[in-house]
Amino acid sequence: MPQTKQDKPLGERLRAWFKGNKSSFTRPQDIELHLSSETVHELGTDQPVHTRLQTLKELQDLVKERRLQTHGVELLWVKISDLLDPKNDKEVRHAVLEFVRDLVAGQYTTLDIMRAEIFRFLKKHTVEEDLNHRIKLLLALTEEGKDILHFEDEMGNMLISLLRTCTENLSDCTDILCLTVNLVKFNSAYLDPDIVSNLIRVLSDHACRTTRDMEIKSCLEIFKCIVMYNFVPSEALLQFVSCLCRVVNLPEVSQDSWNTMRSLIGTHLGHSALFNLCVLIQSSPEFVDVALVRGAVFFIGYCLWGPHHVPTLKYSAMTVLPVFLVALQEAHPLVVFEMAIQMESLVTRQGSFLNAPGWEEAITVLQTLIKKLDVCDASLRPNVENHIQNTVVTLETFAEQKKYPGSRSRLYDLVESVAHLCPENSVLHLLKHRSEYLYPAKDGWISNLGQLMDRFYERDVRQQVRLKMLSILVDTVTKNILMYEEQLLEVAVLPFLSSLDVEIDRTVKIKGVQTISELAVVTTGSHLKDLLDILERILKKVGDSVYSQDTAVLYNRQDFLHYQEAILGLVSIFRKKFYHPPVTCVRRCYDILVTVLDQLYKNQNTIEYTGEIRLEIFRCFLCLRARFDYHMGFISECGRSDEAVSFSPYVICESRQPGKQATPSGQLAASSDKGLVTLSLTRACRLVIRCLKEERDWRVLSLVLAEVPNVLQNKGMLVRYEESICLLAGALCALVQTNSKLPDINIPTRFGRSDFNMAVYPVLAALASYNRWLDMDTQKKLIKSLEYGLLSKDCNKVCTVALTACILEMSSSMNTFLPEVLLNLSKISATVHIAIPVLEFLSTLISLPKVFASFNNDQYMSVFAITLPYTNPFKFNHYTVSLAHHVIIMWFLKCRLSSRKDFVKFIVKGLEGNVLQPFEEGNFRKHDLASMNQDSSSRTRSSSLKEETRPTRTRHMTGVTSRPQLKRTGPDERQALHTFHQELTETCSDIMSRYSFANPSVQPERSSLSNFLLKSGSSASWLLGTSIITISVSGCGLNSNRNGFCDSCHQFCSPAVAAQDTVTAKKRHVSEQSVRTTPVMKLSSISQDDLGVREKTGGLLLLEGVAPGGEGEQDLRNTLESLNKEGRLCSCWCQGWCEVLVRRPAGEVSWMCRLQNGQLTSGPDDSALADITGMLMEEVKIKHSNDPVRLKVQRSNSDPEIMEKISELDLARMKSIRQSCDPIPEEETSLKPAALTYVTSSRRPRSNTIDSTSPIKGGRRMDSSALPTFKQERNNVISPQFMFLQLYQAAAMSSSYAEKPLAIPKLKQFENSIKILDMIPCQETHKVGVLYVGVGQTDSERDILGNRYGSARYATFLNGLGNLIDLSEVNTSKVFLGGLSYKDGDGEFAYIWQEDAMQVVYHTATLMPNRESDPQFNKKKRHIGNDYVAIVYNESGKPYKMGTVKGQFIYATVVVEPLDFHSNRISVLAKPELSEFLSHLFCGKVVSDHNLSMLVRQIALHCNLAANIYSNIEKKADPYASNWLERLRHIKRLKAKLLKEKAEEEEEDTQHDFMRYCLSKS
Repeated sequence: MPQTKQDKPLGERLRAWFKGNKSSFTRPQDIELHLSSETVHELGTDQPVHTRLQTLKELQDLVKERRLQTHGVELLWVKISDLLDPKNDKEVRHAVLEFVRDLVAGQYTTLDIMRAEIFRFLKKHTVEEDLNHRIKLLLALTEEGKDILHFEDEMGNMLISLLRTCTENLSDCTDILCLTVNLVKFNSAYLDPDIVSNLIRVLSDHACRTTRDMEIKSCLEIFKCIVMYNFVPSEALLQFVSCLCRVVNLPEVSQDSWNTMRSLIGTHLGHSALFNLCVLIQSSPEFVDVALVRGAVFFIGYCLWGPHHVPTLKYSAMTVLPVFLVALQEAHPLVVFEMAIQMESLVTRQGSFLNAPGWEEAITVLQTLIKKLDVCDASLRPNVENHIQNTVVTLETFAEQKKYPGSRSRLYDLVESVAHLCPENSVLHLLKHRSEYLYPAKDGWISNLGQLMDRFYERDVRQQVRLKMLSILVDTVTKNILMYEEQLLEVAVLPFLSSLDVEIDRTVKIKGVQTISELAVVTTGSHLKDLLDILERILKKVGDSVYSQDTAVLYNRQDFLHYQEAILGLVSIFRKKFYHPPVTCVRRCYDILVTVLDQLYKNQNTIEYTGEIRLEIFRCFLCLRARFDYHMGFISECGRSDEAVSFSPYVICESRQPGKQATPSGQLAASSDKGLVTLSLTRACRLVIRCLKEERDWRVLSLVLAEVPNVLQNKGMLVRYEESICLLAGALCALVQTNSKLPDINIPTRFGRSDFNMAVYPVLAALASYNRWLDMDTQKKLIKSLEYGLLSKDCNKVCTVALTACILEMSSSMNTFLPEVLLNLSKISATVHIAIPVLEFLSTLISLPKVFASFNNDQYMSVFAITLPYTNPFKFNHYTVSLAHHVIIMWFLKCRLSSRKDFVKFIVKGLEGNVLQPFEEGNFRKHDLASMNQDSSSRTRSSSLKEETRPTRTRHMTGVTSRPQLKRTGPDERQALHTFHQELTETCSDIMSRYSFANPSVQPERSSLSNFLLKSGSSASWLLGTSIITISVSGCGLNSNRNGFCDSCHQFCSPAVAAQDTVTAKKRHVSEQSVRTTPVMKLSSISQDDLGVREKTGGLLLLEGVAPGGEGEQDLRNTLESLNKEGRLCSCWCQGWCEVLVRRPAGEVSWMCRLQNGQLTSGPDDSALADITGMLMEEVKIKHSNDPVRLKVQRSNSDPEIMEKISELDLARMKSIRQSCDPIPEEETSLKPAALTYVTSSRRPRSNTIDSTSPIKGGRRMDSSALPTFKQERNNVISPQFMFLQLYQAAAMSSSYAEKPLAIPKLKQFENSIKILDMIPCQETHKVGVLYVGVGQTDSERDILGNRYGSARYATFLNGLGNLIDLSEVNTSKVFLGGLSYKDGDGEFAYIWQEDAMQVVYHTATLMPNRESDPQFNKKKRHIGNDYVAIVYNESGKPYKMGTVKGQFIYATVVVEPLDFHSNRISVLAKPELSEFLSHLFCGKVVSDHNLSMLVRQIALHCNLAANIYSNIEKKADPYASNWLERLRHIKRLKAKLLKEKAEEEEEDTQHDFMRYCLSKS
């Protein structure tokens, strides 16, 4: 495949190109041309000229195309040479010259010697008219200058002669210049230096004079060729360089000029050329050649640092910069322009290589250049300024990169001199540098600051520059204002910022307002007024933006930004001057803020755009606080109600003291309070109310609604404004009405009435603590508004919490509305959302008997109807279900005894309905209820029962997604929940059966007489349903050999033995000794061991005030002896007695009875002793104490017949064991008989952990007058129905009546199981830690635990929590102490609280002793750290952090912060695990001192219940609900064990008779 032209190699293509382009003349053909004789003759001199010319014309084409014969050229030259004589006509000569040119061209290869002949002719022929023809002939003769054979030495001079002739005549020199180019290229060796020098002179002159660009380019090409193929003689170098400097100014040839100069500089003459360039600049002729100087500057810059600089020139810029200064002396616009370009290039390209001197020189050149800007005209100056600007920017970049080693001062002097030209960043750097020298040590620094403000703020129009200047101003002034306040404000601030209200630039105006505000904050002198004047002038215009009907004004938020900044500044000044003088401006700031806010509400046209302004003003006002002495202060930010407030010593709020008139608004206080400023908050309060009525912006309104409750906690600021508080309540009540308008600005998505009401109701709740200042009508409106909110599914939770606060603080008003409130609560759907608030509302109501004193059965029924739905474990979590059962039980006990039976069916039906519904829905198959009525867990318990190990079952708690999950391996989670509910139902039914017809105490107390009678008897136990029945009988088997008495009776009647036993008993029981002289009720300690086993030891009945062996005791013995002699006593009267003790989940009950039947066989006379106690008491005369003791009636667990015959002595005894909190309190009765003291232990001693409601030794340390009294119900303490239910209720609740009793064998394992059951209290028991935090103790655990006492309010708070008891005299079997022990050194006293079914002990740190041997107070932490809940009374003034006092089990902390004016803030801190149960308590609430203790106790109990539940969940144990449930589970486990053993026995014994129920395996 043949190759194309492009496919040929480069070398081959080059050879072809040179070969084809060797000459542009056409060569003749090989055909020879012979001149005929005729032709020769016609060319002869004898022929006429025209003939000759005609012949030449005919030959011209032939000789050009064909080869002449030998010597043909010579022949023709001889024939026509005479025609070239100058005498001939010009036309003849021109025609002959043209013929000769064609002849030379056609016969070029055969000319040989004729070349020299023709050249000599051209040299001699100097006719000016023939110049162009001569040049063309010379071009043909030399092949355009490439071939000068035979005239090499003469060609140079010939060329110069021709060039001079052409250039002088300014004719077209294109041909001769072309010839010159080729001559230099191809024959430079034949050009002598003098020829070259002349050539350079001629060409230089021509290039500078001609206007033809092509000729100039040709000249430049010749120069380049001279440099490349020859050399520039030194004498011609200056001319050469000068020419280039001039022509380089021409845009068309500037690049060619640079190329030529770069070629020259690259040779050995480069240094000389650079020198000549400098010489050209430094020469100072009379007339400066601007083009020459500019070109020289250009070439110097391009050669040394241009983009294509010559690397062989190793010169620093510093060597030529002084030359540049010379060039600027006689400044010309073009020179200045070129200088600007080259300096920019120098700094940009070589700046990083310049040293310090070089930079200094460059700065000098630039400064000089800037001074010469004025010589530039309007067309050139912008370009020069642009280059200077770029240069300065580059300089600053080097300075920022630390590549500038020169003087920064000179640099920024340069920047400042062209600041108007520099970009904003350069000026900003300049200002930053100048600000570093604005300090007192510098002379004139204040005036310099003023000058900077004048130039860069007042006269400069660039926004960023002005903003930067304001920042420098603020920084400089604030640093030096203490010493130079007056001078700085007068020189640098007020002259420039006084007219800020008319500033056009919005951004600068905003910054100026910020500047004024910041300076005003730190200003303390007389100029503070001037600064406030500026802000006031600005804010006055906010009210001028009024819509006009003639002109429609359109606003946007940007129009009000400077007003917003002015408000922010004013707020900053207001807050700062609160604590620092001068405080006189505080009132002015307040007045301005109030006035602006008032104007904004008047101008409704701009209300949409001024929301931020109103927001900031209200945020300021709502952060104000006042203390008890009316001194005011600020919290740091809204929403931080728990933050400590720093109060001002200078500002007080207007207060009205009794007998004194309120301080007028805007006036200073009296002279005694000189230096104080009094603020009247009336206008601020009215504006808050106006906001509630008129505000359309939801952001503003929501802030006010959110912060007003926090402000209301601070009564010191608002107690003066009773009228405003009523107006506030009225406005809030109006907001929740259906016809009130909702906000329409900045509202969230899907914002509705319920969302709005949810923000209003907490504010209504906060007003509850202001009940003193609210009239009855307002209170009723408030309660009705909350009641209205109960009907909203979104607001009912908030309203329920609010109503809880109302029943505490406005109990009198709530009495009227409570039935209606309960009715509305019953209409609320039972949801997880509302469950806990509703239950806590009812739980709190229990503690306020005055509120529900007028309840009838319908109201009680409403309570149960509200509570029962929350017992559904399939829908609610364990805490909710447990709390619901607690509420049901406590309210059942609060019902009148005569009405309780009417509620049982309703409650049981409601409980059963909750558990049946899931089954009816087909969720799982319902099993036999009898099988479900078992323990909720099959896991092995820690007991003495030797049970076989069974698989452990844990339970899932389902029904709600938020329920904590219990991992369970059983087949059905819902079955576990059903079992849990069934157990709670059984527990509730058991409690109701116990208290439906009577109010017995939770535990019986065996008298010493019963101990005496049953001492020698026996006992047996049976398990029937969920009851353990223990029957103990006297059964004396001794002989009557001691005057008709057995040994036991004789011992009782023997004075000597009795006295001895008494002394022995006193020695055994130290706690029984009287250690106080106060006439208080005393009971012996019956605690004998940790298991609390009922011992059957005998005892003596002694009377207090009657010494053993004294007159009273002797009368008793004489009575017994006389009865025996009269036959009214049997030979052994302790026979035939029995005690029936029933242990059930709800408690225990026992009876003492005697067999009434006679013997089947004859025997000794046995008088039926219906009530030996009554018979005895009729005969005994008791001496009474002189000091009466005020006691309460105690219900006895005795037989009804005994109650009919009860004596005054028994009445006194029963009063002494009266519970401190019976289910239904009775009227207190003043009794004078002395209390009984039992010197021996009772039948059932208990350990310290066993709970009971029996009173403690020493009685309650509380004035009985402070307790509420109730009307005594006229009913029998024990009724037949009560007796029946105690024995048969459990059987009736079983699935059938066929459940048979199970005899409990007298084996150790079963006895231990019963002992463990006795250890589980029959009441709910709680232990709570109490800590006092003083000033400065917030973060110190040691200081908190080391407190030995607190304030008076703390002491009052403790007294309200419970009753003070003496630990050394307490009956630990009846009082739950939570581990406290006098012997262990836990202190002498403790606080406890007892209720119908609950006991609480407070581990109070201040009552526990401090020991030097225990600096870490580990003895105190042993109790408090192991409590689930701690109460912290925080008087430190700072927030308490949970975990300050470390403990292993403290899940929740109830923090009490005392406030002024008898109010307190309560908040709950809890671990995240309890947030599900207690999150609604995390926000603080305010309560009065009167209700503080009760509410704190209630919250602590709820927290403790939640913590117990979570603790069991965490341990994967059975769900906890109450001690009653635990007792039920224990009985069921015991029953399961008995059934197992019974099944094993029945396999061995097939006989079935009643004996198996009576006799057990022993």
